[in-house]
Amino acid sequence: MFYWSQIPLVKIVIPFCLGIILHQYLPSFYFQQLDFLFVAIGFVFILYFHTDIFQKYKFRFHFGIILFIAFIFFGFKIHEHYNQDIHVVKEYDSKQVKWLGKINEIVKNDGETALLHTDFVVIGDSLALKQKAQVWVRNPYENIQIGDSIIGFSKFSKISEPQIPNQFNYSSFLANRKVYLQCFTDSIILISSHENIFSYATSMRNKIIFLYKEMGIKDQNLAVLIALTLGEKQFLDSETKSTFADAGAMHILAVSGLHVGIVFLILQTLLSFLQKLKFGAIIKAIMLLLGIWCFALLTGLSPSVQRAACMFSILAIGGALNRSTNIINSISASAFIILLINPNAIFEVGFQLSYSAVIGIVLFHPILQHLFPVHNKWLKKITALLFVSFAAQIATLPFTLYYFHQFPNWFWLINLGVIPIAFIIVGLSVSTLLVFIIFSKTFGLSILLNGTLYALNYLVELSQILPFSTTSGIWIDIFSAILIFALIFTLTLHLYFPSSFKIGIVLAISIVLSIKGISWNQNRNNQQYFAAYPFGNNVIIANINGQNAELYYLKDTLTPFQSMQVESHLLSIGVKSIHKQINTQNRKRDYNVLSLNNKLIYYGDLKYVLSKKPLPFDVFFITSNQSYVPICEIGESMKNIFYLPYLLYYDENQNCDLPPNVLNRFMGFTY
Repeated sequence: MFYWSQIPLVKIVIPFCLGIILHQYLPSFYFQQLDFLFVAIGFVFILYFHTDIFQKYKFRFHFGIILFIAFIFFGFKIHEHYNQDIHVVKEYDSKQVKWLGKINEIVKNDGETALLHTDFVVIGDSLALKQKAQVWVRNPYENIQIGDSIIGFSKFSKISEPQIPNQFNYSSFLANRKVYLQCFTDSIILISSHENIFSYATSMRNKIIFLYKEMGIKDQNLAVLIALTLGEKQFLDSETKSTFADAGAMHILAVSGLHVGIVFLILQTLLSFLQKLKFGAIIKAIMLLLGIWCFALLTGLSPSVQRAACMFSILAIGGALNRSTNIINSISASAFIILLINPNAIFEVGFQLSYSAVIGIVLFHPILQHLFPVHNKWLKKITALLFVSFAAQIATLPFTLYYFHQFPNWFWLINLGVIPIAFIIVGLSVSTLLVFIIFSKTFGLSILLNGTLYALNYLVELSQILPFSTTSGIWIDIFSAILIFALIFTLTLHLYFPSSFKIGIVLAISIVLSIKGISWNQNRNNQQYFAAYPFGNNVIIANINGQNAELYYLKDTLTPFQSMQVESHLLSIGVKSIHKQINTQNRKRDYNVLSLNNKLIYYGDLKYVLSKKPLPFDVFFITSNQSYVPICEIGESMKNIFYLPYLLYYDENQNCDLPPNVLNRFMGFTY
């Protein structure tokens, strides 16, 4: 049981997060007109601390509302200040430029290609504008490190948004990290390399990977071990990632709160003897903090590790001061600190998943233990793991369905095995490394570690054999995700503070979700239109009828990437049956003609359209690279014109000046 008075930081974090979200999605105009409220709120605070008006109990609620509003505006202003440089992004599309940069993140480096995030300045630019870019390097130099100063010669451009709806928006993901431009270059030149804490951590990671190989660990076991202990997932193949994701065990491979918690428990156990000393508690806290942050730095200091390290640091400090810290307050404090430094972190999937999982465990685990009491010592440990896994999965359910469109049905069984095995692997890897460094031998520990990794991989692969292992193809919109979150939140409040009012809210949300689902199914069964998916010179036409779709494409091959994107979008609109075929009807040199449902469809270059008037086609998919052509220049006889990758409307008034629809690049019309 907990009370609001015990978690004061939650009252601060919630409005602070709300202010950040409002600034992200609402026009800033509405808030800029209300800046004077800051002055008013400041005046109220002065009254509070210098008079006894608000000290009276009946006025405390009003002060709480004022405080809530104040932190909404505080979050708004913090996010506004953090992202103010988005308005000064300068592009250099038209020419190759020589630039000077400093590497601040190495996303990928396999020796042949490297993906870097770099702060750069264009040499010769009178503004000397410092910007951040994503740099693809085909031939990177050896021992590339964070902090290196480099020179390159390339053309920068903005990172494009996905042309097909309901796809992962990589440009938005990078924008949250303040990366707005990208370039591709064959090589870069190293000017200077300065040793820093990040380069030292990178060097240590490389040495540990080398030691893993020396100990005889290889192939999939090596890739999983590196990901599990060091957070490097670049060695994992796509099949392994997919297997772990389908099993609901991908969190094992992403160094996060689980791994930091394991390190924290190991260090706390090893340092427990310090409690007997006079200043042992303080010494223990200092060593815990050093151990936690050294591990965080060693694993690359990813956002998930930062969150976990921050939270466990607060717990360690509270223990040193003999304060009984409330775990909800510790979680809120870590979230507030991280968002104060980087308010964009709230829009990252990792932030949402990690905090929802931890909060879910804290809130649901006691409830489950109370509802299903177990008295046997060993059975209690097993059920505790089950309850933790179940609580985390339920709390992250809205995010899992919204972002990943699937649900691992056997997560509770798989996590019952993989969580203890992950604990063993982390402990064994540390022990094996220490023994190997000291004695140059592992004395059988490497064999034991290898066997444990085999057991982990086998257990995860076993989930693929189990029937109904994964429920996939679940597509919900943001409104449904919010409703599911509200349902879980209200039900949790009811379990702590039972009331008929909360039951009414739960029933109301359930009814709204049911009606929304029924409506969506009806629309899905009645949908009937064409769609065009542009992939360079290749255009895929889809004839959608209810839950069925037929795909027609120009080229004789459909790449796996193209197929995945098209099928993903079709699944998102409720299509279950997809048939593919190559278009062989009336294939010409410069264009193609397809007859579907008594409509004659043209798709090809714009040149042919401009040279032939009038045209007998009903639908036009134009694949030219020209950015915009007024409809009047093409011909008033055409009723449906689709200009790829943008869409031109042709209305009844024959308006020739309608702009391209750049917000939704999905080409389709109802017939």
